[in-house]
Order: sequence, then C-alpha cells, then structure tokens
Amino acid sequence: MSIQTFPYSIRIADGKTPLFKEDFYVGVYSEVSVRFTMAAIDPSVKSSKPVTIKAFTSLDRAGYEGSDEEDEELFEQEEQITLCTLMNGSIYQQALNITFPPGETVYFTKTGGKSPVYLSGQCTVVQRSLEDYSEGESDEDDDEEEEDVSDLDSDEMNDMFDLMAEEASSDEEEESEDGEPGVTIEELESEQEEEKEEQEEQEEEVKPEAGAEDKKEKKQSKKEKKAKKDEKNEDKETDKEDKEKEGEAEAEEENESNSSAEVESTPSSGSKRSRDQASAEPSKKQKTETEQYPKKKLEGDVMVQDKVMGMGPVAKTGKRIAVRYIGRLSNGKVFDKNVSGKPFSFYLGKGEVIRGWDIGIPGMQIGGQRTIQIPALLAYGKKKIPGIPPNSDLTFEVKLLSVN
Repeated sequence: MSIQTFPYSIRIADGKTPLFKEDFYVGVYSEVSVRFTMAAIDPSVKSSKPVTIKAFTSLDRAGYEGSDEEDEELFEQEEQITLCTLMNGSIYQQALNITFPPGETVYFTKTGGKSPVYLSGQCTVVQRSLEDYSEGESDEDDDEEEEDVSDLDSDEMNDMFDLMAEEASSDEEEESEDGEPGVTIEELESEQEEEKEEQEEQEEEVKPEAGAEDKKEKKQSKKEKKAKKDEKNEDKETDKEDKEKEGEAEAEEENESNSSAEVESTPSSGSKRSRDQASAEPSKKQKTETEQYPKKKLEGDVMVQDKVMGMGPVAKTGKRIAVRYIGRLSNGKVFDKNVSGKPFSFYLGKGEVIRGWDIGIPGMQIGGQRTIQIPALLAYGKKKIPGIPPNSDLTFEVKLLSVN
C-alpha cells in the first residue's frame, strides 16, 4: 500500500462539474479523498452578479457491494451543500474546510453570474494491492469472531484494553492487586520438572528392576532435588515474613513516636488526636486512589476526559498515529470498533478522519486512554451512514498505541 498527497484544483463553470474526471483514477484498488481549503472567482470575466457554488453528494454503490434492500434508500438520497457565494468587485475568494472521503459520488453546480470559480486544496490517493485487500478480508473474518462489546461500560472497556496491553508485553512480570507477585517463569519450570520426575517414577515401576544400587542412587538424587526445592521455597517464605515483620515494626515505631510527641504537647487530648489522624489517613488514600481526571471542553464543544495518562511521545498535528477505539451512539449502542488485529492509523489534523477526532486526540501520549464526546456537527452531521442516524452525537473510547 502507498499513500500520495498532492495539490488539487477544479474549475466550475456551467452545468454539472464532477469531482474527478473519468481518466483520473489510477486503478480499481485506489482510494481517493479531497480536502478543499479555498474558493476563488475568475476576475477576468466581467460580471457583477453573485455566483453561488453548491456540492451534491451521494453514496457510491461500488463501495457497498452486497447491500440489502434497506440500504437502497441511502444510495438514492442526495445531499446538497452550499460551499460559498462570490462576486467580482467585492468578494473574490473565500476560505473553505471541507473533505470529500472515498465512497461518495460528488459533483458541483454554479448559479448566478457567468464568472467561473476555482476550488483548490489537497488530494490524497491510497494505492492498494490485491495483497492488502486479502489481508483486509482476513482481518474482517477475525473481527466477526470477536465477542460483542456493545454492553460494556467504560470501566469494562478499560479492563479489555489492559488485557490487550498484557498480551503485547508478555515478557513483563505482573503483580496482583494485593501486592503479591504472580506466577514466574522459574515456578513454571519447577512445576514442569516435578511432572517430568513423576512420569519417570511411573515408568521405572513398570520396567524390570535394573539393580538395587542404581535405584537407590536415583531415589537419593531425587530426594536431594526435592529437598533443595523445599529449602528455596522456605527461604522465599521466610524472606517475605521478615519483610512483613520489618514493615510492621517500622509502622509501630512511627505510631509510637507520633503519639509520644502529641502527648508532650497536649497531654489531655493527644490520644484522641492520634486516633483521629489514624482514621483520617485511610480516607485520604481512598480519595487519591479513586481520583479521576477532569473533563475538558475543547473547540466546537468537543468534550474529552482522560482515563489513563500515557507516557512517551505526544500525538500532534501532522504525526501518523495508531489507535484502538470503540464508537458508541448516545444510547450506548456500538456502531464501530477496532480492538484487535491491525490498529487503525492515520495522519492527525489532515482531515483524514472526522473533525472531532482531529480536535480531541492531540495531547494524548502512548498508552493513554481518553473518552471523546463529539457533537453531530463535528462528526457526520446530516449524512445518513449505515449504523449511524443523521444528527447523531458520538462517543469514542480511544487508546493511543504509537506516534510516528
């Protein structure tokens, strides 16, 4: 797969002007999107009448093979967008910020004066090979076998992200919630050795006796091995007990020193204050453990709230990033997700995704998890997309995997 980006412009005169000419496409495996940033009227044509440019968009049937009868209405519906109104002598140009993604049929019309109008911007062509599409089909098959996550809340989704991170870094040691270490590689190897020894003992019972001395030596060696293992386990347990005792002794010494200092200052109320402080300390710890990051309001009423703060490189405009995400409607229904397989990657701030993502993702660090609430105006607006009704506010749970 290759991605090419280059300047692109079209001239809109009388009649219907398509977004691309028929010979523009590189091949049947190309995905083309265009972002227009400027509209300018031709000043050489003398006309004082205002000129209005409109865009008409509809879904491209070629991108939705095998659609059912319910989707036929979507293909027949056409959306009209007024881009700008220009006039020679007063309004020569106007800034734009509109992107036409792959999968849409687009054409433009001009009404009013005779002056033609030029639209300019940037075109992105994604050239895919047959191998890319075969890999995409395998990814889709894997996605079909995934469990339905539509009923998961944000906490359960965070747990799922944690499991994904654990699978990606299997070499790191895990610790349980109570602070005790998990199963290590050494313990697994010792268990495998014990199982192997048991199998050898069973095989020796079935085989004919080879000699009393050989059996005694083997039994002695096995007993010595077991004794060494028991000694190692006992050493580990004694080390744990010693550390616990040392921690308890230090805590008792601190409590005694605090209580003695309070008794010297206020003999009558010292013991009471020490009890109050002891009861207040766990409550403070509980507050810090349950503390959440505040919600932030960004441009266009986009709301973000960090669930987990990441570390390392920061996602910035112009960087290519890879993410996992789950998209939900306002009623909690999942309409799209990427939680396994190949991560979703794109250039941030280049108009390759909805505007709400370009606003809500910058500032995240690798490993960070963020909830992004996007109003319909910065999502898909009035468009009817399979699985997303028109004027839908969307919520995304996003985890940042890489920044390039």
